[in-house]
Amino acid sequence: MKNRKTTSAIVVALLFGAVAIYFVTTRKNDDSSSTSSASPGSQPAEPVANAPPAPAEAVAQPGAGTTSDQTTESNDPGGRGAAAKQERGAVVPAVAKSPAKKEEPVEKKSDEAPMSQDEAKKQIVEPAPAPTPTGNLAANFQNKAGVTYRLVSVSCTVDGVSACGSARGNSFAMFNRKLDAGSHTLSVVAVYEGAGGPFSYASGYRFTVKNGRNFTVDADRVAHVNVMVHETGGPTTPMEQRLRMAFNTK
Repeated sequence: MKNRKTTSAIVVALLFGAVAIYFVTTRKNDDSSSTSSASPGSQPAEPVANAPPAPAEAVAQPGAGTTSDQTTESNDPGGRGAAAKQERGAVVPAVAKSPAKKEEPVEKKSDEAPMSQDEAKKQIVEPAPAPTPTGNLAANFQNKAGVTYRLVSVSCTVDGVSACGSARGNSFAMFNRKLDAGSHTLSVVAVYEGAGGPFSYASGYRFTVKNGRNFTVDADRVAHVNVMVHETGGPTTPMEQRLRMAFNTK
């Protein structure tokens, strides 16, 4: 009984081995036949005349194309898959164009030489200076000397410039002059000579009396000055010491 079971096991094992050898041999033959059909020397099949049109491609289901595209890209590093995608109508991102550069204006070079600072200053028009405010100075002369003196001449200057130079009686207007507003100096010189009288020895002698003073002339105003010559002292005072000149303003 034991020998029969052993014999049955051996037979089954031999059968399984034979079947396995058969499948292995058949698989090798299939691989060799497929390799020979794809060899370089094989001629491609000629297209059949009047062949029916190829069926339209099936519409891809949402989400289904992602896996196939990723698989194709991984197996196609050369980029042939991207070209195939473009042929199938896949959207290819456009290349962004760089913004156009704005053309800067070109300065025109002048043939003229640049002006110097002095020439530039000459071309600058300076504003006209504001007019200086002015006023008037009017001077009068009065002779209050006694009968022993006779007035010969009266001269005067304003700021060193002659303003009058004659005598016209015992009371007269010396000048009325327009001046810039501000301070001015009036100087007056009066010349007398002896006229006889109790001091007959003084006849023919000349006596000069002079004086000066600063005055302020206001803008658009008239400053009035009265110059007066008179005698001082007593009967015993010498004639050359009696005459005095005074200035009065209004």
